[in-house]
Amino acid sequence: HSDDIGLTVGGMSLGTISETKYISESDAKMIRDLPLSVFGNRVRGILGKNAFVYSVAKADGQQDVIVAGTWFDQLQKINTWWDIEGRYPADNNSVVLGRTVAEKLGKRVGDNILLSYDEAWTDETGNRNFSASRSFTVTGIVSTGGEDDSRVFGDLDAVQALTNKENKVN
Repeated sequence: HSDDIGLTVGGMSLGTISETKYISESDAKMIRDLPLSVFGNRVRGILGKNAFVYSVAKADGQQDVIVAGTWFDQLQKINTWWDIEGRYPADNNSVVLGRTVAEKLGKRVGDNILLSYDEAWTDETGNRNFSASRSFTVTGIVSTGGEDDSRVFGDLDAVQALTNKENKVN
């Protein structure tokens, strides 16, 4: 399954994901936990190391949104310029909405949002499908000045479970 998703960090475009490739979350955790000295001078000034998994889901049964699962503790270290109304989630039952998504959906801090994901594919055992939905509380709305304003951010494990991508990160 593949979705075209634009990746931007700090206003700098890193391209798009068009052919989905994953590494295991356990490998991402190992990289996250390595001391920065392992990476040499190329990482001078890096404040953290994060992982993401991206999918397209339906919000409240109607609007397609890009959902990004992430480690919020790392996101806060790296994206220090993000302006947040409310707070980052402290659990896996909450999400942060980008400003554009919040406005399009008419959501405010404290509201609930239902995210639904459906996927169908064929493998050696025949036609298969996966479907899941889950309600989250909006704890924050971020203004990033970039493409992230059009995303929904949730806890990495919660988004992996919702989108049938357990132990996978982009």
